[in-house]
Amino acid sequence: MTSIKFGVKGVVFDVVDGKVVYLLLHRILNWEGWEFPKGGMEEGEDVLQALVREIEEETGLEDVKVITELHPVEWKTEDGRIYRYRQFLVRADSSQRIKLQEEPVREHDDYRWTSYENAQKLLTWENDRETLKVAHQLIMEMLKKGELENEQKKGGK
Repeated sequence: MTSIKFGVKGVVFDVVDGKVVYLLLHRILNWEGWEFPKGGMEEGEDVLQALVREIEEETGLEDVKVITELHPVEWKTEDGRIYRYRQFLVRADSSQRIKLQEEPVREHDDYRWTSYENAQKLLTWENDRETLKVAHQLIMEMLKKGELENEQKKGGK
């Protein structure tokens, strides 16, 4: 029987002085590389609860705003397990302190807020690079329409 794991992923971004930055985590558990905050859903949780919980657990960010849902993603591992993740565009304040999760297990050893171009180079998986491309286009459209300006802040806090 094929096992299916349902989860959530957050493309976490901020806009500082008109520039968009993305939060990437450097994974060390099971494989090594750069990814977005993500994780599985717990029993009885709805999707948004799981998303906010996973972001908080993995980064320490408590004050995030879910902007919109992006396209879902699915992949299959060599052992036949299927992962189905719902992905979301999430705004966070990049001046907040990041505290990587260490208990019950350490999944990540580093993080960075980075530009779109650099994130495209860093991300390990093609599906993450494609998601980033879609997310970035959406953010740029929202900025152009003035839909994110109310929350825009100045850097240097």
